[in-house]
Amino acid sequence: RPLSLYAQRFPGQQPLDGTRIPRLADVFALARRAGNEAVRFNIETKISPEQPGLAPSPEAFARALIGEIRRERLESRVTIQSFDW
Repeated sequence: RPLSLYAQRFPGQQPLDGTRIPRLADVFALARRAGNEAVRFNIETKISPEQPGLAPSPEAFARALIGEIRRERLESRVTIQSFDW
């Protein structure tokens, strides 16, 4: 949203239509392609109880997150933070 207050703080940024937020697997793959074996991942999760239809239940969300981290064998390089309600 180029006209948002947040975006106005970064006037040099250019919007790219169709650009999506990367999936966690995409972030892990990017680090792997870069050959970076030392980078750590600090993952902050958020689920809103006011909009339960936008995300799985907290339990299912946590299982999916842990599953992806284990699938990539990155347990030793990940920190998970959650300020979930």
